[in-house]
Amino acid sequence: MKKIFSVLLAALFLLAFPCSAAIDIPDATNNFFVADYADVISSADELHLHSAAENLYSACKAQVVVATMPSLEGEEISDVSLRIARAWGIGDKELDNGILLLFVREEPRVRIEVGSGLEGAIPDSKAGRLLDTYMLPAYPDYSTGLRQTQNALINEIYIEYGLTPDKDYTPIQEQDSEELGLFEIIGLVALIIGGIILFIKRPDLFFLLLHILSRSGGRNGSSGQGRSGGGGGFSGGGASR
Repeated sequence: MKKIFSVLLAALFLLAFPCSAAIDIPDATNNFFVADYADVISSADELHLHSAAENLYSACKAQVVVATMPSLEGEEISDVSLRIARAWGIGDKELDNGILLLFVREEPRVRIEVGSGLEGAIPDSKAGRLLDTYMLPAYPDYSTGLRQTQNALINEIYIEYGLTPDKDYTPIQEQDSEELGLFEIIGLVALIIGGIILFIKRPDLFFLLLHILSRSGGRNGSSGQGRSGGGGGFSGGGASR
């Protein structure tokens, strides 16, 4: 319920207050699985990240991409990560099993962007706990933090597909689902009323919103032996820190 609420609220906000400028999305690298544009990943860790991602892709077609950027230039990391994940087409087109692990150096900020097909295995709450457990404690050794977080993500995907995780990996446990609080209920009611008003005054924008919510928006791409995107879909699931 919270996921639907947050997505609807974000979509309505963007429609009501469109942004005039946006940061340029970088291109994926030739090896695809690692794009260290902020120059924070060591050479040894970069090799490890790429090898682990290749092995995952070979096992189940899932793609975990680690990317770094120097700055967000005033944008929200959730917006930037979603645009990168869609532009690069991370994950298999049919399975939507891609994940982007994005780190931004100057702020610093980090986000796990989860493809639609893996949101059950890695819901928002679990993505946040993965960052709290593996990424944040490593600061300012960002390279180690990214390697540890990628390892945890890959093992969670192995578990989801019934494959054997690393013997020393401890799975992140699910938390009990939380009910909506009072303010969230009030916000949801206001959002519904706003949707009705939007439908009456601007039905074109209303149906555009429905289209955005019903489509993941991933792009097509060739598999390239795991070195390019497969067109996986993303709907904004994940967590930021």
